[in-house]
Amino acid sequence: MKIATTLAALMALVIGAATATGCANLPSAMPPPDVPFATPPGFAERAAARAGRNVTVRIRNIACSGGLGVGTGFLLDEHTLVTNRHVVEGFGTLELETWDGRRLSPNVVAVGNSADLSIVQIDSGVGEAIEMAPEDPPADTEVQAVGYALGGPQRVTQGQVVDYVENPNLGNAGPVMRVDISIKPGNSGGPLIDPSGRVVGVVYAIEIATGLGLVVPVSTLRDALTSDEALSAPEDC
Repeated sequence: MKIATTLAALMALVIGAATATGCANLPSAMPPPDVPFATPPGFAERAAARAGRNVTVRIRNIACSGGLGVGTGFLLDEHTLVTNRHVVEGFGTLELETWDGRRLSPNVVAVGNSADLSIVQIDSGVGEAIEMAPEDPPADTEVQAVGYALGGPQRVTQGQVVDYVENPNLGNAGPVMRVDISIKPGNSGGPLIDPSGRVVGVVYAIEIATGLGLVVPVSTLRDALTSDEALSAPEDC
C-alpha cells in the first residue's frame, strides 16, 4: 500500500455534503424520481452500474438547527443503510428516497467515533443489497462513485484509485483512499464500487489542494460494523 505523507496536500478539505447555509441551490423538497441514467461505456456497462443504482439512495437532512443538507447512502441489506456521519449530524428529520421514487423510513442508530461513517436502520429496503469487497483495492484499480450531487438526479462518475494517505487531519483514523473521481457536494456517503459491483469504500470529501476524492476504505467500514467501540449512539437534538 502506498502511503502519501505530504501534509500540505492534506490540510485543505471540503466535506462533500451540502448544507443550506453553504450552497445556494439546494432543493426545498425531494426532486421527482430519476429517469434511469444512461449507462456510460466501458466500466459501467458491467454489473457495477445496476448494483450501484438500485441500492443507492438520496438523503435529505432537515437539521435541528433549521439547516438543510443533502447526501447519499447505500444499502448493505434490507434494513441497514451506510452513509457519512456528517450527512446525518444534527438531524431532526431524515428523508430517504430511492432512484425510482420510493420513500424509506429511516432511524439513525450509530455514528462513527473515529471515521466519517453512520449506520441508519430502515423498516424495509428495496429487496436488493450490495456486497462489500473483502479487502481494500490497490492503486490503479478502476472504480466508480454513485451519488446524488447537490441532491439532484443519481449520477455515476468513474476513475481510479490513486493511493492511500494517513493523517489525523483528514478526520478518519487509519488510511484514507484517494481517487481521481469528480466528487461534488451531495455525493457524501455514496458507495465507491469496483468492476465486480462490490463496495470498496464510502465517499466523504474532496481534497482541495489536489481535487481528488477522499474515501473511507472498505476495511474501515468492516471494522466499524464489527467493533463495539467504532460506533456510538447519535446525539439528540
